Amino acid sequence: MPLLNWDDRLLVGVEPMDQTHREFVELLGELGRAAQAGSDADADAFAALERLIEHTVLHFRQEEEWMV
Repeated sequence: MPLLNWDDRLLVGVEPMDQTHREFVELLGELGRAAQAGSDADADAFAALERLIEHTVLHFRQEEEWMV
């Protein structure tokens, strides 16, 4: 079961932001799938978490720049 499903209700109507949000949902899904795989996949889950964190930091930095 995904942690979050992409749905057009999540659209904000600004394509670059919408694309970043789609990427976030996909990375969150990767983390959820890796975490559900169990202890044999701890390294995969950790790597997925790192990708999600990196994306989120860049995501918020980018949105702050757009708002300026």
